Amino acid sequence: MLDSVEVFMEPCASFEKCGFFEKHGHLDATILPTLASIYCCGPLQGECVRLRYFDDNGCFPNSDIAPTGLNFMYS
Repeated sequence: MLDSVEVFMEPCASFEKCGFFEKHGHLDATILPTLASIYCCGPLQGECVRLRYFDDNGCFPNSDIAPTGLNFMYS
């Protein structure tokens, strides 16, 4: 079982103020650190749906949208 993902990249510039992690950071202790390790500080940083939305629209999507694009409000 994957307990953690090693991080070799600098965190995303928006990581400290990411609305998704601010709102949902208290949830499941396994999935959110893994998401952060992969999307915010890892190899899929450039694939973050939240950052792509920001690049296209000049603002971040609502805080229920995860870096994967999954809407946590409806999951």
